[in-house]
Amino acid sequence: MKNKCFIVIFLLLIVGLTLNAQTTDVLIEKGKLSLFKNNYQSAIKFFEQAISKDSNSFEAYYYRGLAHLYSKDFFKAVDDFTSTILLKNDFADAYNSRGLAYSYLDQIELALYDFSRAIELDPKFAEAYMNRGSYYLAVENFELARKDLENAAKYSTTNPELFFLLGKLEYAAHNYQKSVDYFTKSLSLGLKDEKVYFNRGNTYVKLNQFQKAIDDYTKVLEINPEDLFSYNNRAFCYDKLGMANQAEADKQKAQEIREKIYPKPVFGEMKFVSDPDSVVLFMLPDNWYYWFVKDSTKINILVSKDYINPYSDVLNIGANGALICNLTNDISNRSDDNIVEFWEAAKSQVAEKFEIYEFKYKKSMRYKGTQAFENLSRVQYKNTHKIFNMLEFAMIQNEKIFFINFQAPEDEFFLYEEMFQKIKNSIEVNFTKEVSK
Repeated sequence: MKNKCFIVIFLLLIVGLTLNAQTTDVLIEKGKLSLFKNNYQSAIKFFEQAISKDSNSFEAYYYRGLAHLYSKDFFKAVDDFTSTILLKNDFADAYNSRGLAYSYLDQIELALYDFSRAIELDPKFAEAYMNRGSYYLAVENFELARKDLENAAKYSTTNPELFFLLGKLEYAAHNYQKSVDYFTKSLSLGLKDEKVYFNRGNTYVKLNQFQKAIDDYTKVLEINPEDLFSYNNRAFCYDKLGMANQAEADKQKAQEIREKIYPKPVFGEMKFVSDPDSVVLFMLPDNWYYWFVKDSTKINILVSKDYINPYSDVLNIGANGALICNLTNDISNRSDDNIVEFWEAAKSQVAEKFEIYEFKYKKSMRYKGTQAFENLSRVQYKNTHKIFNMLEFAMIQNEKIFFINFQAPEDEFFLYEEMFQKIKNSIEVNFTKEVSK
């Protein structure tokens, strides 16, 4: 009798342990199903129940981490992927996923470490190569980006996001036909996203295939009817094909969208600013920032709508310029007429370094007793950078040059052009005064 009781109790323990194990597995599977259906909160609840039954289940932590990642709760995602790694430190997917979470938190060094660790654990891990390559592409380290993305392509032939990134890489390298081919492959693999059509449209523009570009921008506008950049670019293509009415309609629509999405800037009270010796003087809104840096031959000027570090940050909206007093190293005959020729030649040389440097207009004039000229330009330094409009102004007198270039992103320039003109019209330069050290 005692033996029978022992057997029954033993069997009940085995059944109980089995049911508990099955319950953990069942909860994880239910959570994965919810995850697949994008029902992230439901998935999290299932994984939490699984963890409460088995706190050593690395899978439960990992999939809960994915649910947090997809629902953009990146700190919790990092915590769960870290718990996964503590339980299973050779799990490459956990490192890759934690790397993604870190990247969304702008913790780039930690993200790169995790992507690299995932690759160490699985040298054929295409997604980890892709994620690391995507970062290198974003910071324009094209050599490392190419190495990683091409490695990813060795081990994955069906990931449309990978071929989209390869398309962007070839665009940056000016390999425009290859870029088109990759974007087309991304679309054929199912990534029928506005970003793919838009980037392929831009690439067709580089190939002067304007009708194909129009077709792609039209696709973008079918997906997102308020896409400002597609209206802008399609208008450009219509102009190139001589379709003036369609171009004008797109320009008007683009302007309507600009006025909705860009808030009207608030300009402070206008006040005069100058360098310490009052050689250069102009008016500026009192909520803008300015810097004068001088030596014995020139005064450098920087103006910015927003506060920036003038030694390291990139200027977005504002102006930069200089008063150059000593050109003996550049011009042997320093007459004003020769300086004009020198300046125009210098502008041409600068333009050659840009991806785009187009003049919307050029003026030459007499201005406050000086020889002056004014240009409105459309510029892009590299084909991966945004396009700016630039109001360029220069004055020449007494064998000296003063110049200032006002800039804003192309789609915001209309908000600042009037202010730029006000500042320009207020400029006073004492060309007879020597620049002290």
